[in-house]
Amino acid sequence: MEKLTPELLDQKLQSGEAFVVDYHATWCEACRDMIPVIREVQEEYPDIPFYEVDIDEQPELKNRAKIKAIPMMMMYKGGRVREFVYGKTAKDIIERKLGMVQRI
Repeated sequence: MEKLTPELLDQKLQSGEAFVVDYHATWCEACRDMIPVIREVQEEYPDIPFYEVDIDEQPELKNRAKIKAIPMMMMYKGGRVREFVYGKTAKDIIERKLGMVQRI
């Protein structure tokens, strides 16, 4: 996954295209547990860009997204968050929400 920057976030929001951001931290065990699940979902949705934000490295992005819990996966389309999941989440739930975002 590509690391998200504030500038890239602004660019993606302005485009209106669908994209996904994984907000996490290196010290977070649940975040580490989600990595294989996120990679599987990413492989199944090659047309949707996936980005990552380490909240300790990018506090500005953490604050902009109002992240209160991690891991947090936000799904954007049309310049705003359309769906999200947090904590350890099953692959089928993530895929269902991502499918809903695609239909918007």
